[in-house]
Amino acid sequence: MDKMVQKVQTWLMEHYNGKDRFETIKEEDIDGIAGTGTVRRLIEALQIELNENFNTKIIVDGSFGLGTLKGLPAIIGKGYNIPNIVCIIQGSLWCKGYSAGEIDGIYGDGVVAGVRRFQRDAGINEDGIIRPYILQGIMNTDGYAFSNNSNSRKSGIHRIQLAMNKYYGLKIGLTAPNGDWDKKSQRNFIKCCQSEWGISVVDGVWGDNTMKSAPTLSKNVSGYKASKILLQMALTLSGNYNGEFTGIFDDATYKAVYNFQDTMEIGAEGVVGKGTWASLLSTRGNTSRKAKAFDTNVRLTSETAMKYKNLGYTDVGRYLTNVKNGVLDKRITPEELDIIKKTGLKVFPIFQKYGRENDYFTQNQGETDGKEAMLAAINLGFPSTVTIYFAIDYDIYKSDIDKYIVPYFKGIHKSMGKSYSIGVYGPRAVCNLLYENKLAEYSFVSDMSSGFSSNIGEVMPVNWAYEQFFEDKSLNIDKCMTSKRSTGVVPDWTNKGGNFNEIKNIYDTVNKYLTVILAITHPASSTPKIYDINKCILAYLRSSNYDITVGIDKVLDKIISNKDFSGLKEFGKGAGWNILAGERHPDIVKTVEKNYPDFDPKKYSFQDPITSIDIEITHFAATLGAYITTFFITDLGKSEESALDSYTGWAGDLIQMYAIISMSLEKGYNYFDNTNLQKMIGTLDGELNGYIMFDKNGEEMSKPSSGFSIVDLIQDVDAFNIYKMYNLNKIEIYNALNDYYYVSAKCKKRYTYFKDFLLAEFKKESLSDVAKIFTSREHSILSDSFEELFGKFDSDKSEQVAKAFQDKIEYLIENEK
Repeated sequence: MDKMVQKVQTWLMEHYNGKDRFETIKEEDIDGIAGTGTVRRLIEALQIELNENFNTKIIVDGSFGLGTLKGLPAIIGKGYNIPNIVCIIQGSLWCKGYSAGEIDGIYGDGVVAGVRRFQRDAGINEDGIIRPYILQGIMNTDGYAFSNNSNSRKSGIHRIQLAMNKYYGLKIGLTAPNGDWDKKSQRNFIKCCQSEWGISVVDGVWGDNTMKSAPTLSKNVSGYKASKILLQMALTLSGNYNGEFTGIFDDATYKAVYNFQDTMEIGAEGVVGKGTWASLLSTRGNTSRKAKAFDTNVRLTSETAMKYKNLGYTDVGRYLTNVKNGVLDKRITPEELDIIKKTGLKVFPIFQKYGRENDYFTQNQGETDGKEAMLAAINLGFPSTVTIYFAIDYDIYKSDIDKYIVPYFKGIHKSMGKSYSIGVYGPRAVCNLLYENKLAEYSFVSDMSSGFSSNIGEVMPVNWAYEQFFEDKSLNIDKCMTSKRSTGVVPDWTNKGGNFNEIKNIYDTVNKYLTVILAITHPASSTPKIYDINKCILAYLRSSNYDITVGIDKVLDKIISNKDFSGLKEFGKGAGWNILAGERHPDIVKTVEKNYPDFDPKKYSFQDPITSIDIEITHFAATLGAYITTFFITDLGKSEESALDSYTGWAGDLIQMYAIISMSLEKGYNYFDNTNLQKMIGTLDGELNGYIMFDKNGEEMSKPSSGFSIVDLIQDVDAFNIYKMYNLNKIEIYNALNDYYYVSAKCKKRYTYFKDFLLAEFKKESLSDVAKIFTSREHSILSDSFEELFGKFDSDKSEQVAKAFQDKIEYLIENEK
């Protein structure tokens, strides 16, 4: 509470309560806070005094408008003899934060000193005399004091505001030079330009009439000093100039103009024409300029797509999904993508479910939206190189961006991982902050919304790919500029892919089968879940190699009753696989075999596009099936389930190799050195010729093998990656395979992904630490039953094997670069 402000409030209450239209001040209003209520009542008091003393007819409304401005004397200075008006000035100065002596109605040295301090902060002549525009600047809640700090951006804005007051304050009014650029600063700056260029209506609104009056400036144009000062101020605001406002079009000014034009992609030539002025003074820029991109919520037809193509457009922004509770069906379809491809256009996807108020944007919502966007993009076949633009489509205050939008994008990153590049559609302040926080790789800037507070006074994001600047209602599109970072892609992936059509056919068959079964057993919900179909397909694809040959009841009883995992040694015969990866339903097997009698999972393979190695499906399907199957023992921890899943893949192959070379060591053949160990992890065909090795029964192997071939390694790595990358609750298995191997070709970085996912899964710092969970006896489920399954191994060598595993993966990662 400020005691002098409290005195001001008391004085107003005593002198004006009950007078014409004065807003009554109650005792509880005497709070010593110089807020809008107190300032409004001071203006009401001034309006009353002007009406009483000068016979004006100003409406007493507490708004310091043109009528109040014109009703004031030309100057009010030392010795002014209307005490109440002087008291109002004193009270206004105190509320503004300037000392003005006691509220006694005397325009003496104290008032003069207070006015001078305000004039100094405003950047105008310090004569201690009140003029109408000065009193208008005092009688509001705008802060005029500027704390000089290391923020060069704020310092530059402060210099602009001071210059506006110095050169144009008398004509257009004062601007608070506090280093913050708001709507009033923007409006006043345009007024400065309009005043200088002789516009008849100085309203602070950028329009065609103002643009037409803008002068063309360059190094070769003499005169126009005032306009050149305005240019330097505008270039400072754009972040391209930090020099003095000299009014000389020198080399520094030329460079700033050129850089600005180059950044905005409006033709870099160093000459300031009307289009450059438009881009400097409004985020919309020159709305008649030619654009190469557009976004639309209307689905393209062959006719409209060709029309846009003939008009010179190259890129189109379309929506991945519909808006929550929206009435428009604006989502893109595969058929539309085919039209876009045939027309020769490129497409960039946009995701917007709602996005028009702060409360929507939370980290949890970001995770949800990220998953939905990723699912939609994958199902439409968009490769992982594509950028998805998440929409922030409202006028968010700059102070709220960090509180709401940043957590939202952190959620998007958490759910999407490295699946797609993440972009943002929104005003400049949003785009800039997300880029600074490394949460958005590209920006689609909503510059069309030039009145947004988060656009005003903001520099163009350095990562902008598209700039939306005009709604063309005749074409039902929003025109967009493109930068050299434009991310549109030609939808040419529809014909890409491996031989996964067979798996798609099996998917459709299983889907139909389950639909019939559900219609009988659960008529109310007869649509099968994608997860159930995927699980059944993977169980089928692991083939009879993994069929059940022993009952699983006893195995389950041991696990449930006393966490005895010894029964899992039977999973090679089928029991464990039915536990870990879901039952291989005989009826589904028969249905698929009936429809596709020539298809045999044991003979089915596809070529890895990176190594050209044929990947057989059975082990791959068994491993992936185990990963996506939730183990249903209620007291089994996540780490134990993750370990069990790993035994079906990379960890099982690693310790099987470990057991073989441990048995070989017993027979006198020592391969426990890093070079040999790395060679045996992901070994190539024939690479172990000449090695003498023994199986777990001590029998010499006729064809030496570590049990961890390159085919096994690729299967293990890819199965784990696909499990982590794709939500197989919602994404069909054939779409996931097609994207991983061909569309997005994420397999190009398979070992990089594998390392990142594995460290996150087990919360370890190194791959060696992860491997030691399985090569030593640290883990709770590593028991004698697993030695029975894989073979005995020398526990003293566990760290060597774990280190070799780490080194081999790191070596493979290096080869991916």
